[in-house]
Amino acid sequence: MGRGEREALWSGTAVQPKSSPEAEGPGGMMVKKRILIADSEVYVVHILEFSLGMEGFEVITARDGAEVVGKAREKEPDVVVLGTTLPDGTGYEVYERMRADESLSGIPVVLLRDREEEGFDTSGCSDVPYVTKPFSTRRLIREIHSVLAASEEANDEAVGA
Repeated sequence: MGRGEREALWSGTAVQPKSSPEAEGPGGMMVKKRILIADSEVYVVHILEFSLGMEGFEVITARDGAEVVGKAREKEPDVVVLGTTLPDGTGYEVYERMRADESLSGIPVVLLRDREEEGFDTSGCSDVPYVTKPFSTRRLIREIHSVLAASEEANDEAVGA
């Protein structure tokens, strides 16, 4: 959030959301892209919920890995932004559970890694895009847009094949 946005937020001036990242849904209706966020740091979840909402995304939050899996099945998000530290395990374990579940394996994931994890074994997640904390929300939003574009391209290729 830039200085102007913070000042507008504190002064009570409404900050207008950007144009919505949308896709054509059933019956030709436009639907917002849906993002599921989970992280052990509640303030990170709140900041991302606000920032991504202002960016035009529909945002869903989860408190732990079990809730991520349940909400991913129920809400079918377009992307999951997943902290690697969660109250009931690691984001890496949740990622592996999602990949093993046929109904969730196609959902792209962006990991929020803690700086201290630089030396950890992440071999099962080496191909997963990530952002290291502390991070810029702008960088995360760029990563989300990149993942969405790659996912849409893969879906287009699958339909055309």
